Amino acid sequence: MIVTRANCPSCGAPVEFKLGASIVVICEFCNSAIARTDRDVRNLGKVADLVDTRSPLAVGIEGKFDGKPFVLTGRAQIQHQAGGVWDEWYATFGDGRTGWLAEAQGRFYMTFPVRVSDANLLPPLASARPGLAGPLPGAVGNFVVSEIGAARPIAAEGEIPYELVPGEEYYFVDLSGDAGQFATIDYSETPPLLFVGREVTLGGIGIRREADSFDAKERRVGSVRLTCPQCGGPMELRAPEAERTTCPNCNALLDVNQGNLSYLRTLESRSLPLIPLGSTAKWDEGELTTIGYMTRACVVEGVTYGWEEYLLYAPQVGFRWLVHDSGHWSYVRPISAGEVFDGEVVASYNGKSFKRFQAVTAYVQTVYGEFYWRVEVGERTGATDFVNAPEILSKEVSVSEITWSHGVYVTRDTIASLYQVQRELPEPTTIGMAQPNPHKGKVLPWVMLLLIAFVVGLGFQACGARRAIFNKTIEFKPVENATATAVYFSDEFSVEGYENLKVEVTAPVDNSWFYAEGDLVNVETGLVQGFSIPVEYYRGVEGGESWSEGGTTSETHLSSLPAGRYTLRLEAQWQEFAKPISPSIRITQGVPRLVHWMVLMVIVLLGMVIMAIVKNSFEGRRWSESMFNPASSDDE
Repeated sequence: MIVTRANCPSCGAPVEFKLGASIVVICEFCNSAIARTDRDVRNLGKVADLVDTRSPLAVGIEGKFDGKPFVLTGRAQIQHQAGGVWDEWYATFGDGRTGWLAEAQGRFYMTFPVRVSDANLLPPLASARPGLAGPLPGAVGNFVVSEIGAARPIAAEGEIPYELVPGEEYYFVDLSGDAGQFATIDYSETPPLLFVGREVTLGGIGIRREADSFDAKERRVGSVRLTCPQCGGPMELRAPEAERTTCPNCNALLDVNQGNLSYLRTLESRSLPLIPLGSTAKWDEGELTTIGYMTRACVVEGVTYGWEEYLLYAPQVGFRWLVHDSGHWSYVRPISAGEVFDGEVVASYNGKSFKRFQAVTAYVQTVYGEFYWRVEVGERTGATDFVNAPEILSKEVSVSEITWSHGVYVTRDTIASLYQVQRELPEPTTIGMAQPNPHKGKVLPWVMLLLIAFVVGLGFQACGARRAIFNKTIEFKPVENATATAVYFSDEFSVEGYENLKVEVTAPVDNSWFYAEGDLVNVETGLVQGFSIPVEYYRGVEGGESWSEGGTTSETHLSSLPAGRYTLRLEAQWQEFAKPISPSIRITQGVPRLVHWMVLMVIVLLGMVIMAIVKNSFEGRRWSESMFNPASSDDE
């Protein structure tokens, strides 16, 4: 193809093919698509005027992908069979490669053509279905079919690297893989055309949204004022991708055909949304405007359950959802199907596992405002929710599309603060599907406390002071009778404060007993601390087997006493009173008591068990609302 300059066959204006890979150039004067051949040029037909999608891109903008510079040299606007329009920008690289930068619903995908020698390497269009997964030639990993549809080019500008025929319909399949991978199969040729790449951000490819070459900035980010064709009332369109809108004056459902409104039907009277349309709020992703409101419902065992969905929009972010159900709110953003492992019962995303909570057929009850697809009252999709509170994964499946979204629970107070809502927001009436468990994480401190108590107890048992402050063998002479007592007074000894005491008595008893009552007397203050210790030891043989009971040593523990000088007064009795006896008395300070340690362990363990019960009770109440309650015998 040598022709680089020619005259437009339609209007005669000069046209120029500046790029060697370009096959079609759009005449700037009459909008004709001019294709070059080996000898001359021919007219493929006129394209429509470009739809104002308020794109941040423009022909001539430069960027970098994986460090390789490129320039946008052409643009095609493609109309989906459902009516939506998306932009595909032709990117020419300095190394000779060509790529497509697709822009749809605030998301961007850079893809490159992959040569496919055998059509059998790609799924046949007739057998493709949403959710089908498998490998693609020239790509790594599996790809999931996310959409099957038909489209046609309606407008273009600049230079295009393929023979763009205005209005010619073709079928396509979109697929997504992990790590943001993206692919499109174009079935307009045999074998089909395959484009593989990944999702990108404008900042990631070196394009600034506020580039100096962008003109009419206010027009791109503002709303478009229109008139309702039914009642003549004023209206605003805030999203260029809108395919449906409702008139705020007469409640008419209107089709948006590139900004040309047409009346469809008058909707039934509606309840006012809690968050008024047009409200803005600053979320982490940016400032978003509420442009649409719908109520949806499902029927489970004859009972209808309903919820509300608010569509949020910003040109620099795209579309997001705010879902309200029984006083609970979630902020929801779309994610690609290839990023999710769908195990039916358990789904995985971003390194987290989500348990299936419900699977229903959801239908639209009412609509109000703008929507990016041709929404209809009664529209039905299969919807499955997976939960890992405070996050939720949602899957919606139709005949031609599977969509996944990721939601995060938002408190009622946060919503009221963000939107300065004048009306009182409803209080939660149930435990929300993704409501955070307020007791989650509170068991762990008790576990840590139990471990600390165990370690500290072991430390005290092993490293306790155990300091002997009195240790003596006392010789008691025989007494007159069994009721008589022998008395002993010790010399003074020191007692430290804030340490307990253990008194041990060892007596040479054998099939007999020894009993002592004692007093620790503070010689300075007169404080008296009494105690008593019996020592008994019996043994024998019965039925040919020996037995024993008690022992020759007994002990008692005393609480800490004020520091000072003390004496020990001991009064003793023993069974063989007519004989002398020589018991040993030992008083030790700083003796750890195992019983105290065990009591502490039991208290901590009890607290841990109580917190676990409370936490599990909350989860039990949450899952009692689920169709797949693990506690139910009917659960699948």
